[in-house]
Amino acid sequence: MRLLLSKVTFFLTIICFASCTTNNEVEPDYPVQGTIDYHYYITTLGVAENKQLVNVYNTEKSEKIEDLKLFSIGKNQFISVYLQDGSKVDIVTEREGGNLYDIIYANGISIEDLGYQIRSYFNDNDEVILLKTSIKVVHEILSNQP
Repeated sequence: MRLLLSKVTFFLTIICFASCTTNNEVEPDYPVQGTIDYHYYITTLGVAENKQLVNVYNTEKSEKIEDLKLFSIGKNQFISVYLQDGSKVDIVTEREGGNLYDIIYANGISIEDLGYQIRSYFNDNDEVILLKTSIKVVHEILSNQP
């Protein structure tokens, strides 16, 4: 009887492992193209700011911070990150460039934290354009505001 019970238990164990389809591996989050709007090398001229040459990123349509992996930045003066509550975080430690994802993630900012308020910029023809802005990378300060 004991031998029979042992064989049945062994047989059921084999069936359970054979029918197991659960994959415990974690799928990596790959960036999705087209979820982040961007504008390269435009200028900004605020009341209390200098004229700046900037790249602007809007994360409004993005659902995961990994989408920022698609954007590498070069040398810069600083990076301004605009948050949902209206505040701004300036990152001045990453001046040699890198990947936006690595920089934002290293500063403990999640995709849910990022805001996308409308800000004023100038295009190549010095026309005012309004862009939703989550991240602004300041590459160069062009001139002082008089």
